[in-house]
Amino acid sequence: MYARWSVALVLLPIVCTCALACGRAQAEVRFPSKMKRVAASVGDVVFLRTTTWRGRVVRIFESGRDDFSHVGVVVEVAGDSLRIAHAAPGEDGGLGIVRVDELAALLARDDVVSADIYHARVSEDDAKRAAGIALGYAKSQTPFDRNLRLDDDHAVYCTELVWLSYGQFGLTVRSRSAILFPSDLLTTGFFVVREEVGR
Repeated sequence: MYARWSVALVLLPIVCTCALACGRAQAEVRFPSKMKRVAASVGDVVFLRTTTWRGRVVRIFESGRDDFSHVGVVVEVAGDSLRIAHAAPGEDGGLGIVRVDELAALLARDDVVSADIYHARVSEDDAKRAAGIALGYAKSQTPFDRNLRLDDDHAVYCTELVWLSYGQFGLTVRSRSAILFPSDLLTTGFFVVREEVGR
């Protein structure tokens, strides 16, 4: 057991160079051909499944729990546009930052298989506030946290961004390790599935 977590702590800074290499008005959002229309609101959390080597490593350490390897917070819904804030590693060796991307563009990537959209068990106003926190990290261009540390927010990774966004609204996570995985967010019962996309 110790050896397994030692390997996890060594590999995860590489792995979470994340799986993407990278009011609550509802909107119907159209995605590329592999996607369908989905309902989403500001503050919802998008969990992505990927086929990258990083995603496969994350799933190994998830021990057969949900096979998500990346997450982000919906920060804008306007017509068919759905934008999420997420902590993404830089491509081609770049440092990476928390940024806002169109979900449709992320889902159109060949290494993204599908996504599930989850709704937080909070009021509409609190969900908007949580989205505002995530958006603040993006506007500040907070660096991606390659060390996967939770003890400060000078740099953050994808799951940490969701934890920071919803922590003051009741999200308490008990992780099996010092690293938060996407499935750790789901085992809290704080989020309920809203929509399965692109299966």
